[in-house]
Amino acid sequence: MFHGFNRIARSKVYIAAILCISIGGIVVALFFLINQLKQSYQASTTIEEVLTKIGEARRAEKDFLLKDFNSEVFIRTGKSTFFDKNQQILQESDSLIKILQKISVCQSEKNELALVALQQDLARYNTAFETVGKLYRERGFNDMGLEGQMRVAVYFVEEANFPTDKTDLLLLRREEKDFFLRKDKHYVKTFAYQLNKFQNKIDSIIAGGKSPEIGDHVKAALETYGVVFFKIVEIEKRVGLDENEGLRKEMNLTYQKIQTDIATINSDLNQYAHTAIRWIVGILILLIALSIIGLAVSSYLFKRLVVTPIQELTTITQHIAEGNIDTSLAISLHHNSLNKLLAGFSKVVDRLQQTSQHLTEISEGKLETDIVVASSKDKLNNSLLHLTRQLRLLKEEETRQNWINVGYARIAEILQRNAEITVISHEVLRELIQYVRACQGAIFVELPDTDILEMKACIAFDKKKYIQKQIDKSFGLVGQCWKEGEYIYMKEVPQDYPAITSGLGDATPRSILLVPLIANHTKEGVLELASFHYFEPHEIQFLEKVGQSIAATFAHLKMVEALHQRKNYASL
Repeated sequence: MFHGFNRIARSKVYIAAILCISIGGIVVALFFLINQLKQSYQASTTIEEVLTKIGEARRAEKDFLLKDFNSEVFIRTGKSTFFDKNQQILQESDSLIKILQKISVCQSEKNELALVALQQDLARYNTAFETVGKLYRERGFNDMGLEGQMRVAVYFVEEANFPTDKTDLLLLRREEKDFFLRKDKHYVKTFAYQLNKFQNKIDSIIAGGKSPEIGDHVKAALETYGVVFFKIVEIEKRVGLDENEGLRKEMNLTYQKIQTDIATINSDLNQYAHTAIRWIVGILILLIALSIIGLAVSSYLFKRLVVTPIQELTTITQHIAEGNIDTSLAISLHHNSLNKLLAGFSKVVDRLQQTSQHLTEISEGKLETDIVVASSKDKLNNSLLHLTRQLRLLKEEETRQNWINVGYARIAEILQRNAEITVISHEVLRELIQYVRACQGAIFVELPDTDILEMKACIAFDKKKYIQKQIDKSFGLVGQCWKEGEYIYMKEVPQDYPAITSGLGDATPRSILLVPLIANHTKEGVLELASFHYFEPHEIQFLEKVGQSIAATFAHLKMVEALHQRKNYASL
């Protein structure tokens, strides 16, 4: 009588085992996909870091070509702050690419080829930049390198006791200087014409019997001068007379290719992440379906295991009532354990439904959902909770970085305008006050060859304040910031700090931030901001970064102004 019951019980165990194994396999696949998704986000973050570093390398390249390529230290030793910074950043970028190559989601054939292409483009860019450095060292400047040889030769011609018209030499040197200043091939042709004309005159003088020995030396020196000049011209052409020629063009094209490589890798990683999310959602739906099937099977077994024992018990009762006491009463009611199984399946279904809903919200970018972890052994929801926290942190960091990048771009657009320092100071200060929600601010700039900082701009409540103010470098918070070269952030404003006056009355700011304007270890001024709220760490980071760009622009404007003054002085 109980043989069929035991067979049904064994069937229940077999079916439960099959369901458990199936669900276990699917859960393993789910963990694998979640891990792949995490790796995809890690790879995306790393490739963005590579792009950022390459942008920094480009800025170091431009700073080198603008400020350092003709410095005496670089020409004699090959050492340059910007050149070395470029090389270091490229090495760091290569290290990041090697890290990417070890991440499993980047080991597909397409991504492997893209990463190899990226490495090759970086190497090509690095080779071109190193070649530019070698060529500029060979070229030299003033009394060094080829330019030094050229000057020695032309000085000999100038000082030689030979009856030549110095006007011809002056015209020749003017063509030389015009080419070096403007990088125009037209001056190379006029230089060649003046050189040939001058050489013919020297030949005529020598043929006339005037100082033939000195004349031969002068002619040889002039020929050396011309040869060396044309060598320098070839170096300039190879480097590139502008952005669209020579090695400079090659570096620009290579940089564009690098951007394309990174965009390709990023696109593939994003596609991979979206595919992984779809698979995860699909697997969770399958888990729910299997759970429902398991629940249905359990319900069926529940009927079999409850109804049959009751019927058997009724039969046994009837036998006992008839006096048949030989019937065995050893019957086990399994409906309690079945209820526990059903309850367990119900909980599994509920939790899987919750997990599916959480993943759907995550795939839609909703990261604020609360995930309940049943216990420390709940690995699925623990992993999901960890993933949600990581994605939330990544999203917050991305938001902050986007805020910084947008603000930096807006300031960079202002700094690229060709204007005086005072005009740029007012425009930059107005933009910064609005962007960081400050209530007032000022920009102080160092007066050359003095211990004075002059206020170039002052704005409060979005209104320009025309204030003539000069302070000593050792005076007050501004002087302290200048001296220490570090930002000063005060949440407790001194009582003697000026109140902010507007149409609403007077008010004392809640916090003060002073940021030194430093570029390439050179101080240019101080940025002072006051606000009715506290500055966030990423706002301070943004202002420090912007401060470097402002300082670099001020330094550039000062250099351009100095060059104009020299040019005007030379033309007098």
